[in-house]
Amino acid sequence: MREIEVWYLCELIRIARQIAMRVTPGLALRMGYAERMMHGRFPWKTLFQPAIELAKKGFEVSPTLGDFIAKDAKKILDDPGLRKLYAPEGTLLKEGDVCKNEELGRTLEVVAEQGPQAFYNGTIAEKLVKDIKEAGGILTMEDLRNYKVEIADAMTLNVMGYTIYGMPPPSSGTLALSLVCTFLSPLFCHVAL
Repeated sequence: MREIEVWYLCELIRIARQIAMRVTPGLALRMGYAERMMHGRFPWKTLFQPAIELAKKGFEVSPTLGDFIAKDAKKILDDPGLRKLYAPEGTLLKEGDVCKNEELGRTLEVVAEQGPQAFYNGTIAEKLVKDIKEAGGILTMEDLRNYKVEIADAMTLNVMGYTIYGMPPPSSGTLALSLVCTFLSPLFCHVAL
């Protein structure tokens, strides 16, 4: 059973990654828009602090993440970005090790200080475009600069008696969640919630 779960999750990560390579990331700008429209009371710096701390200090590799890393060892070691994150000392992380993403922490610090536009202009945007192109993606600086927040109805998923609302395409999160639920529902259909 555990092998099936790991296989499904690995497939979903692969699919989500392919989708992400073709879509302009909009979360930072959407968060800024929501903060303005909802008259946010907390400074961005305060909101980002827990994520910055987690990225910089790291977290313990769980059994499931350890399985993913072991299963995808070749892919991780062949990809400079994945290798930097999951094999920082040249050896793959395993369950119980600490996984840090200090570069993400620095990126979040800049966005926390300068606001969402820092993600779409300047060095963060240039590095993002470069990394995505090197990985086979098609994102351009023009895509980032021209990105606009559009308000759309939420995508609705009905899962095991629950209604889940999420962002519609081109965002990939709700779609990925839908795929997870579709793949895993046969494993849990006997579970009563």
